[in-house]
Amino acid sequence: MSDATIDALLYGSFSSPILGRLGCVLQWTPGQEAQILHASFGDYLTDHKCSGGKPWYIDPKVGGCQLASRCLQVMKADLQFNICRLEDSHIRNSDVYDLPNCITTYILPQLSYSCRFGADHLETANYNDGLLEDIQLLVYSKFLYWLEVLSVLQEKPIATNALITAAKFAEVSLLCNPE
Repeated sequence: MSDATIDALLYGSFSSPILGRLGCVLQWTPGQEAQILHASFGDYLTDHKCSGGKPWYIDPKVGGCQLASRCLQVMKADLQFNICRLEDSHIRNSDVYDLPNCITTYILPQLSYSCRFGADHLETANYNDGLLEDIQLLVYSKFLYWLEVLSVLQEKPIATNALITAAKFAEVSLLCNPE
């Protein structure tokens, strides 16, 4: 994610100073995606033993829940019919004039990220009723719009695994709340 996407997802404008100080473990310039230089840094942040319980420890279950929730909120707020304002829905994406510019103009980075990776965060999240309600609302009211975004981003294969993840999450609901 870029600093702007991190800030949009986490309701803040604090990532730039933090990312700027992590130059020895991250490759990053303002406005660009931050890249972890070595996988062990991610492990260090998310493994309680490795980080020694320091303040920078990130509990994957808690972080996954927060990011999944925020991704669902972004999708609920920003997904819409014909998001790229295409003149004709019968034209293949590959034949749409200037589709990359339309994508950049109309699909914000946080929406792109949320559509592509929200289910990954859901997969690591602890179950809670609020997330399930957000998933249900998204499926009932914005599902086709989500598929449209994945289609124009050429990320349609993500949909299958995301739906499987959502179904497993809903299964947990049935186990936690048998009625």
